[in-house]
Amino acid sequence: VNVMGKIAVNTTISAAASAIVVSIIGYAQERRIDPYSISNGLFAGLVGSSAGCATMTTEGALVTGLLCGAAYFLLSWMLCTYEIDDVTDTCPVHVGGGVVGMVTAAFFTT
Repeated sequence: VNVMGKIAVNTTISAAASAIVVSIIGYAQERRIDPYSISNGLFAGLVGSSAGCATMTTEGALVTGLLCGAAYFLLSWMLCTYEIDDVTDTCPVHVGGGVVGMVTAAFFTT
């Protein structure tokens, strides 16, 4: 089994799925596409996939990315709602992606 190839595929799928979810939710909510949020969604997918990218199935990487994007968007919205200052959205990216990644790594390990 080519582990490095599996890592590259799973990481890319998770990041892309997360960016797509963030762009869809953002467009549905604000009627515009925000590149800043999309790039942070991409990073959330990368953070989430790193927990189990070598052992996770490809479908699991897709689900991880989808959930990481939703978690990032929810946490970013909460910070804005409660007026907590996080200029670069670092906490939603790493907390949302990290927690979802740890949980899904346990469920989708081959």
